[in-house]
Amino acid sequence: MALFSIACTIPAHALTNFTRNGVLWEGSFEGDTTALTTAGTPPTGTTPAWSTFDVSGGSTSTSGGIFTITTTTVAQRQSWSNTFGMTTSSLMTVEWLANVDTSVSSDSFGVGGVIVWANDRVLNFDMKSTGVSITQGGSEIGSVGSLDMSVDRTYRVTYDGSLSSDKWNLYFDGNTTAAWSSGSILGASSASVNKVVFGDYSAGAFFGKSNWDNIAWTDEGAYAPVVPEPSTAALALAAMGFSVIFSRFRRTLV
Repeated sequence: MALFSIACTIPAHALTNFTRNGVLWEGSFEGDTTALTTAGTPPTGTTPAWSTFDVSGGSTSTSGGIFTITTTTVAQRQSWSNTFGMTTSSLMTVEWLANVDTSVSSDSFGVGGVIVWANDRVLNFDMKSTGVSITQGGSEIGSVGSLDMSVDRTYRVTYDGSLSSDKWNLYFDGNTTAAWSSGSILGASSASVNKVVFGDYSAGAFFGKSNWDNIAWTDEGAYAPVVPEPSTAALALAAMGFSVIFSRFRRTLV
């Protein structure tokens, strides 16, 4: 009931302290900003509020609950940062649902992406037209290729600074096995801060169009995707069965 109340009372453009995909998130940005402003306005006025990270040229728009970022030259940037609810924890989980318009994108590293700061370490996860590039200090240190980036895909990044290896992991679409793990890579050094950046934040590597449904974060843990418990799966199946039965019942009344 509490989750239902949250969904009903918090504006569509942002959520705080809510559960999605098995994680209690501290904050999020939801692509449907029409409840907040007119299309084309960056998400700086949302709750939790985003700060401008690097904005120079380019444009944004909102349609059908999707927030679109468009840059047409490598010099244009559209990106924002958030620290809401975060401390300087050595734990981070960031998840986003997005796709890349591969028909208009030109990239050497990525079309857009997410930068994750976790205490004193930072890595970039850049969405390319053919996959994902993981960069550190402007250099690629890992990649996942041969992906159809034009379809909606759920990305999840986790960081656990207490581990001796594989502190960073990247997962796709709820898969419990990481598509990329960092091994001995620590991430670039940074000031102690936990922060998330999303958008097109590079002036020299890429431009194009990325479509964002949502992005959420928490520094309460490094939460890898998990297989739903049998009871949860059973409830979901039961709900589907009830929906089918109810639909058939309604048709008999017409």
